[in-house]
Amino acid sequence: MGFKKEEKKVEVAPLNEEKTVLKEGEETNSDEEKVFNPEEIENGEEEVLNVEESEKDLAKKIDEKREEFNKFGKKLKMWNYVVTAVLLIVLVLALVLALTLGNQEGQSWITIVVLCCAIALLVGSFIFSRFQRKKLDSAGNEYVQFVLGETNKEIYSGDRFKDLSFTITADEKALFDESKMFLNIKTFKAINVSSGLVNNKPFTVFDCAASILVKNRPQPRFLGRMYVFDLEGIDLNLRGLFQLKGKEYSYPVDDLDGLKLIDGNEKYSFYVNDERVKEVLNTKLLSIVKKFKIDKTIIDVIVSLNNGKLFVGIDYADDFINVPTKESVNLKNIAKSKADLEKVIEIREAIK
Repeated sequence: MGFKKEEKKVEVAPLNEEKTVLKEGEETNSDEEKVFNPEEIENGEEEVLNVEESEKDLAKKIDEKREEFNKFGKKLKMWNYVVTAVLLIVLVLALVLALTLGNQEGQSWITIVVLCCAIALLVGSFIFSRFQRKKLDSAGNEYVQFVLGETNKEIYSGDRFKDLSFTITADEKALFDESKMFLNIKTFKAINVSSGLVNNKPFTVFDCAASILVKNRPQPRFLGRMYVFDLEGIDLNLRGLFQLKGKEYSYPVDDLDGLKLIDGNEKYSFYVNDERVKEVLNTKLLSIVKKFKIDKTIIDVIVSLNNGKLFVGIDYADDFINVPTKESVNLKNIAKSKADLEKVIEIREAIK
């Protein structure tokens, strides 16, 4: 249950044709403008994670709930098979009766009765199937609510988190668009939406899938987890974009109107509309971003400053975001969610 990522083998839209914007991969001339040494970015190797006992207990609870949900689904499927088989048998018998008795003189009414009964059976079967589907959907929503709710309790535990609220789905497209990472997002879905305070600073976080349309087919731009922080005392006109780049599934940020590339290479890019952005997205903050490793789990990481808000988007692989229904929960995913959250909180704390 969740989202699905497709390989982003697409033609990259050209960057703005302004002199202030360099081409992707072109490096700036001044070493003083480098936010950090690109050799410090460690990509490829998976992060070493320590799995805690509380995470093991959570995985056990989720697996028990998953087995319960799957058994319920199999039971409903079996009933659907039984009803379908009975319906087919009755329809065949009705057809035989209609052909053998209905053609006898004075017995045409039998054909009408049989046909009415067959129609009633078909309508009843349709209503039964709809009822079964609603029961399965309800059980699925309950399962997802349990998994996400219990996982969030584990991830956002501790006294530094306050006033937490959680909902399975919410319309967060306007908030995602406000990050101004990608242009022309047409299809969007957000789940696992939480908000509250961390270290007395307001935040919102949600998992989402954002795509453009190419020949009426969705083409993914971002599939992962988005953190949003409200900042105080920040000029609302300041805007910056920093991307720790990935490979085949990664798409370069393209909402670059009014921005200039002040630093970039094959591993990262940094765009600003004003030199003062570097006072907010400072060297300390960006050096924390480099702690993320581009590997099989993390596709890329994007940090955006816009409209007085800080956005941190982590583009994940499918199996990380999706709620498990067939296989056991991956303990490393829970541990990694907590480890990545720590880095995001560090990023926020780097802003005074």
